[in-house]
Amino acid sequence: MTETGGDAPIVAAPGRVRRALLAVVGALGILAAWSSAIPWIAFVGLSCAVLVGVALAWRGRSARWRLRILPEGRFLMRCGPDERIENVPEALFCAPFFVSFRLRDARGRGRTFTAFSDELDPDALRRLLARLRLGGSDGPGARSGIG
Repeated sequence: MTETGGDAPIVAAPGRVRRALLAVVGALGILAAWSSAIPWIAFVGLSCAVLVGVALAWRGRSARWRLRILPEGRFLMRCGPDERIENVPEALFCAPFFVSFRLRDARGRGRTFTAFSDELDPDALRRLLARLRLGGSDGPGARSGIG
């Protein structure tokens, strides 16, 4: 147990699967722009926009987070140096290879968090899946995937 009453923190950072998907999406975006009948200057501008979007997503803060599961079923989430959310999670999708959940801040705004299996420690992924599947959700519940 730690000072906040939860288990060891669950830390997520971008993994190979997320980066590979971003590369594929970026390549498909550039291919779609190239195959369309637009002027070359529009193609260059569109390609730059796609590359900037992929670069921002590659470094994105939504892929980096730190979480503690508190005993009463609430999650304590740190998304950055000064952003902290504590609430009951709403499971969106739970599968052995991918997990997605939403937390709402004090103002009711929701933030969605995702993690592929290569972005979490295996034990941390197991604990997170167990908590999301067994409850602690005030939403419609987890829509379980394969597994």
